Amino acid sequence: MIKPIEGVDAPVNVFTVQPGKDQVFTTFRGSKVHIPAQCFVDQDGNPIQDSVQILFKEYHSSADI
Repeated sequence: MIKPIEGVDAPVNVFTVQPGKDQVFTTFRGSKVHIPAQCFVDQDGNPIQDSVQILFKEYHSSADI
């Protein structure tokens, strides 16, 4: 994984999304991430049917960076 800023190591939130339904995930720091149903498509524009794994890092202030 590429770090956006060398030396900064924010915790990684890992979510597994089921593409057929709306989902809301809560990060370690309390942020809500809304993933709408059927929002993932392949390179040909076809809806993704298998689960999708999302890695999410969050920075809330310049001190985090």
